[in-house]
Amino acid sequence: IATRGAISALIGVLSTVSDPDSHDITRSFVQLANGTSIGRYRIIEKIGAGGMGEVYLAEDIELNRRVTLKFLPPHICQDVDCRARFKREAQAAAKLNHPNIVTIHEVGEFKERPYLVAEYAGDKTLHDLIKSKDISPSDAIKIVAQICEGLEEAHNAGIVHRDIKPSNVVLEKSGRPKIVDFGLAVIQGGQKVTKSGSAVGTVGYMSPEQLRGEPIDKRTDLFSTGVLLYELITGKHPFLMETEAATQNRILRETPEPLARYKSGVPEGLQEIVDRALEKDVQLRFQSAADLSAELKRLRRRSSDPDQIGRADSRVRRIGRFRARTLALAGVALAVAAGSYFTSREYDVTREHPRKQHLAVIPFVSLGQPASNPEFSDGLAETISSKLTQLADVSGQLSVVPSSEVREKKIESAAKARRVFGVDLAITGSIQRFGDEIRITLNLVDAKRERQIRSTVISERMSDLPRLQDMIVEQMVVLCDLRIPPGPHEALASVRTGSSDAYYSYLQGQGFLARYADTRSIDSAIYYFRAAAEQDSGYAPAFSGLGEAYWRKYQNSMDDRWVTPAIKHSSRALELNDQNASVFLSLGIIHRGTGHYEEAVVFFEKALKLDSTKSESFRELALAYESLRRYDLAESTYRRSIALDPDNWQNYYYLSYFAYRRGRTREAILQAGVAESLAPEAAYPYYLVGSLYIFLGVPEKAKEMLQYSIRLEPNHAAYSNLGAIYQGEDRDSLAIAMYERAVKLGDRDYRAWSNLAAMYKAMPSRRRDAAAAYDSAIVLGQRARGVNPNDAELLCHLADCYASVNNRDSSLALARLAVRLAPTEGEVLVRAALIHEALGDRTEALDLIRKAVANGYSLARIRQLEELRALTQDARFSALHEPTGK
Repeated sequence: IATRGAISALIGVLSTVSDPDSHDITRSFVQLANGTSIGRYRIIEKIGAGGMGEVYLAEDIELNRRVTLKFLPPHICQDVDCRARFKREAQAAAKLNHPNIVTIHEVGEFKERPYLVAEYAGDKTLHDLIKSKDISPSDAIKIVAQICEGLEEAHNAGIVHRDIKPSNVVLEKSGRPKIVDFGLAVIQGGQKVTKSGSAVGTVGYMSPEQLRGEPIDKRTDLFSTGVLLYELITGKHPFLMETEAATQNRILRETPEPLARYKSGVPEGLQEIVDRALEKDVQLRFQSAADLSAELKRLRRRSSDPDQIGRADSRVRRIGRFRARTLALAGVALAVAAGSYFTSREYDVTREHPRKQHLAVIPFVSLGQPASNPEFSDGLAETISSKLTQLADVSGQLSVVPSSEVREKKIESAAKARRVFGVDLAITGSIQRFGDEIRITLNLVDAKRERQIRSTVISERMSDLPRLQDMIVEQMVVLCDLRIPPGPHEALASVRTGSSDAYYSYLQGQGFLARYADTRSIDSAIYYFRAAAEQDSGYAPAFSGLGEAYWRKYQNSMDDRWVTPAIKHSSRALELNDQNASVFLSLGIIHRGTGHYEEAVVFFEKALKLDSTKSESFRELALAYESLRRYDLAESTYRRSIALDPDNWQNYYYLSYFAYRRGRTREAILQAGVAESLAPEAAYPYYLVGSLYIFLGVPEKAKEMLQYSIRLEPNHAAYSNLGAIYQGEDRDSLAIAMYERAVKLGDRDYRAWSNLAAMYKAMPSRRRDAAAAYDSAIVLGQRARGVNPNDAELLCHLADCYASVNNRDSSLALARLAVRLAPTEGEVLVRAALIHEALGDRTEALDLIRKAVANGYSLARIRQLEELRALTQDARFSALHEPTGK
């Protein structure tokens, strides 16, 4: 796919196949005569030929435009299957729609020869530009950054070009570069158009892994782009020798000459970018075209504006932001100015008149050997974020985005952190190991202007790894220009271990625990935390991590055997260090989860006294207050969590559920909409918010979100709640299918078993299965009750199971206990009413319904319950009225 001036884009040696004739790029082909018609295209003239085919300039008669037609040579794709594969791959490439990619209009076949039709983009290539030597470093950087944008589009579609070179990039009259020949690229995971084992590419631009015949991915294109960039800047090819063998040897084994040898005035920082693009180890190379493009754009901005080059006394002004979200729920468009505000802030990196700033720590790039693995990098970033949060709290100069939110939103750059969280600053970094030395690079980045303000490198021997924590704290104070009183600063640095092995294991455990939604990651976290505790029996963070990991394991599996070690290890952490906010937070979560609500409040309050920056601590405290029926305190604490972290979807989710339980349905729907708009694209948040919409009476929205949760990651909770929706729609076969999948994925969840049992019970042929399912639900429910005997909703579930197996006494006893524990909770009161109605005690059922309505439960929702249909026909029910002002 080329232009008249881009013939070399089409005649490069793109493949080597077993047919000896294919090595001859002068091999002649049957030429189409000028004026030949192929469908709606009329050949104007032949403009190129080579090892991968012939190219013709043609006219599209119907649309009155010029196009290029490229025919594959006869020796390529001779069989029907190969031509079909070529067509599929070309069609996939044709879906690419980007200003830096030549568009493929059509793929066809003429006399059993496949061809592509593409736009005619111009008469000049980068090859011509390089020969003219008429390009400045700034223009070269701009061109390559745009090429990277096109590559990113293709890579996101799963397409690797494999032959990026100057002659495969056409320049429009405006100077915009456009990549050609994507139609010959191989789709990742698909079959090659060329024969098995062949190499596709042009030798001088092939990556080391490409030359070795190893599996390739998008990073091979980035190596080729690095070669192209080098050539644009210097006018010299970095590896080219007289023979192909010599060229290959240089690519595999040698480092190119510095840019400055061939070009004066090379911008500072460009050499490092080229070196990284030309890394022979794919793990050390740029990992995405977007990353390379961003680095080039930042460099170009700094180079063109010398006043902005890393000056410590420069100012960054943040004018403010205003957000408005429009949410569509239940067919009604609701405009919500969620968290809308206008602020004016000023950041002065000198010590004059500092202003509080919003900062995020971006996940670190892990470079090099296995010791610098992603889990270690994630764990260190988690630790840095935690320490920086504490430093910010002490100094009062910063507000730090929680690391969990950065991970959930998949933030990988300062620019994206600004778009998502509105941050002013970001900490970026990388970790690399050289033998026994570990090197950590930390950068303070102005997120608005995407430029580096300060940078520091910390090097330490692995044998002295624990010193990293103290060094990081010290460097963070310098990087962010924080004023820290001596006492708090020393306290922050004191929680450490003397064992390098223990610290290394702890950081890996932190990295795995960050992915707690994955059971395998939790198991890995437990393994590394346990190793850290064994390597240093007095290291409190290791025991705290173990306690949290075991509790997460219990939450994921509903297996009560993990509760005891969770309490044991968290308590041990507290014995070792009573000045760690995370320990108190973990103990608070465990005590709330085990029904010890008063103790949980004490732990949460202590956590907040030590660290008042975590919205999670406020959110958990609010849940504990709610369990104690301190509703005013609960609501104000939920709102404090939102004020502290207005971008956290969970804060709005819990406030929405609170408003629903208090009978404020309209407010609940609004808050649910905000939670939905902020939720990251992951199974867990989509399941939670989707389930909330069931309660709010928006089943179609609930169904949509639950189905998407399952597409992201099959999970038993989403399947079970989908089953409830289908059951309400009288689609019993679908409901049973959902419940059965739920049980298969979550066989320790009593709720999944009780739902399935209820469906089986309605089918005479499955009564025996129903009894077995109820038995499982009761056993698992009682085990959960052993963990938290004060969970009123759990008691209602158990009471319903006992009623269904005709154990009247146990059912009534549990229902009454639930009401005593939560006498004002509408959901509990209605569930208890269902049980009394099922057991023939309508008077008690009506009394419970009356109390539920008085506490804000919706009469309309009660009327929708099939099990209460007879009760709602009772005259005593008709006399009930909802409180005014609801």
